[in-house]
Parts: sequence; structure tokens; C-alpha cells
Amino acid sequence: SDPRNRRVLERLQKLEEANAILEFFTILEQFSALVTSLWGVRKSIGKVEGPYSNVLSGGVGSLSQRKHQDVGMIVTSPPYLGAQKYIRFSSLSMGWLSIAGSKELRTYEDLSIGREHFPRRGYSSLTTTGIAEADILLSEVWNQNPLRAHIAACYLNEMREALDNTLKILKLGGKLVLVSGCNSICGRSFETTRFLRQI
Repeated sequence: SDPRNRRVLERLQKLEEANAILEFFTILEQFSALVTSLWGVRKSIGKVEGPYSNVLSGGVGSLSQRKHQDVGMIVTSPPYLGAQKYIRFSSLSMGWLSIAGSKELRTYEDLSIGREHFPRRGYSSLTTTGIAEADILLSEVWNQNPLRAHIAACYLNEMREALDNTLKILKLGGKLVLVSGCNSICGRSFETTRFLRQI
């Protein structure tokens, strides 16, 4: 009798009866129509590029090697602190696409922001970020769990480097759209968005 329960039951019934292939092609047609509708305005929106660049300074394809003030708008969603093991999550795709074999995955993980594996010597002392509020929090966390504190400090330090490189290629007056959310670390709130704003 509860309307919410009724809606859930109706949805489950629909899913049981659904033809997955037909649903796929229906959604594909809807998205194709949306993309096609952009054709008429393509000249007014300028060139759109999806660069798969390394946002950190090192390595081939780094943003630091791109021409400065070259881009009018950047839309990005950086990794979340400890929310997703990105390389482990994408390892199957990377293998299928011949991007990396199983022996190369660690190299890619070491290049990813938000990674969770560090040698013990790396967190034998507190790593700081230069963000006063973050460093106070990280000091408290380090007393409880040095590795988690080190992961968070490296995340903020690498995000600083990534944002520096990102902003160098952004034109004066250009726009940066950065989608971010907050996390928790050892039961404490980690205000990722506020820290990224400060950076």
C-alpha cells in the first residue's frame, strides 16, 4: 500500500521483463540524437579535445609540456582520496587494450593520484601540504595511522602539482570546471573541496 514500495515493485517487474539488447539500442539512439543536435552549433563552441595527458610534471604527454595559455576551458573530475583503486579497477581494460600488462600495472599505479601503496620509509615522518587546516588534521591522523596520513598528504601535494600544470595551459580569462567532493579519513571529515579551493 506504501506508494514507494509500489514504485520499487513496478521497477523490479519492468527490469525482469526488459529486453537488455533493445534497451541498449534505445538508449544509444537517444544519445546519438543528443550528439547530432550539437552539429549545428559546432563552430560556435570551438574545438573540443579530450586529452589523456599526465597532469603531473614527469613523463611523456605531461600537461607541463603543452603550450601555455592554449586552452579556453577545462572540465575535469580529479580522483577522490581513497575512494577508488583506479588502476586495479581499470587493469582489465588496460590489458584488453594492450596499454599495460600485469607487470606494468605497478608503474601506472605509482603515477596515479590517490594511490594507496607507499614504501614504509615514505611515511616514517609526517608529510605536510602547506595547507594549515589540512596539516593539523593530517598530524592527528598520523598519530593514529601514518600510512593514511601520508596517502592524504601526497594526494593534496600531487593535486597542487596537477592544478598548477592545468592552470598553466588555461588562457587568461579561461574557465576551469572541477567536480569534487569530500571524503573521510580515519573517521574524520576530510574537506577535499575546501582544500582544493585553497590550492
